[in-house]
Amino acid sequence: MNVRFRSNNTLGRASRMFCLERKCGFDIDVEPSKIECGGEISDQSGRITTPGYPKQLIAHIACDWKFYAGIGYRYIFDFSFIKQDVS
Repeated sequence: MNVRFRSNNTLGRASRMFCLERKCGFDIDVEPSKIECGGEISDQSGRITTPGYPKQLIAHIACDWKFYAGIGYRYIFDFSFIKQDVS
């Protein structure tokens, strides 16, 4: 679950009572979260993660990574594959 909220900084009890009529306080949105992986990697920043690693990897998930190498930069990939039963 992903929870996001906004507040107008009304902390005191009197402020909260005043805000009841004006609908002050905070709004909250609750949205289902998705397991996401992938993203953009540049010569300046980036992080690669695998959902579930190192405990239980998640089955049938596709990650899309985009690598951007500037002039003078290069990527060297070294892949190691392990066999793991995924339920």
